Amino acid sequence: MSAVSLKNRVIVLDFDGVVWDSVDEAFEQAWNAWTLLHGKPTLAYAGARERFREGRWQCRDGHDFYVLFQALVTDVTSEPGHWSADAFRAERVRFEGGAEAARFVEAFYASRSRMRDDDTERWLALQRPFPGVVEQVSELTSEARAVAVATTKDAPSATLLLEHAGVRGICVYGREVSLDKRVHLRAIGEHFGVAMADMVFVEDLLENLRGVSELGVHRVLADWGYNTASERAAALLEGVAVVSLADFADRLRAIW
Repeated sequence: MSAVSLKNRVIVLDFDGVVWDSVDEAFEQAWNAWTLLHGKPTLAYAGARERFREGRWQCRDGHDFYVLFQALVTDVTSEPGHWSADAFRAERVRFEGGAEAARFVEAFYASRSRMRDDDTERWLALQRPFPGVVEQVSELTSEARAVAVATTKDAPSATLLLEHAGVRGICVYGREVSLDKRVHLRAIGEHFGVAMADMVFVEDLLENLRGVSELGVHRVLADWGYNTASERAAALLEGVAVVSLADFADRLRAIW
């Protein structure tokens, strides 16, 4: 399908897990937040980071990072990466609205902002774009009506990372707008004046794609992100397209 076919379409990308591999940066901020509130964790840093990476597929935002990190700290034998989605959601609900979780979330994002502004090179070194994704996003930006980002990350951080990689002209809808991807997508559609049927949303978390099913946007799961084989299989059964990093731009072109 030719590039002209995208001229009236809007491509919406999640950021962490689709464009950027930021799990080590998230772990660093979680470690810093916990240290601020409770003192340095009595964990081996490298081992805890790997367990955190294994559980990353469960996390949508700072609150979920709290659920994951406190599980690592309070039970060194726990393997939250192997928890079922229902088990993780139960833990999420258990801590919902709690003062401890709220303090952690505040410290998490404050740590990120400080590192981004005061130690930028170290912050950048903790994360990187997935191989080949920047090139494909740049191609799509030149072909589509627009490419936008819908993320629970703060917009200044996502924008700085994109600009550092040489990607400009992408609107970022971050946590300042909402933590709800439905709100992001509606706002993007209104901003660019397109119907949901003319938008495609690329995510790595199946839970988020399920959450926007009512909108009528084309839903795509990025198989290179923070998801599992069982989630990818479930996505296909639910009619969600699953794409690989090698050809995701071509797969998006072929949707319409």
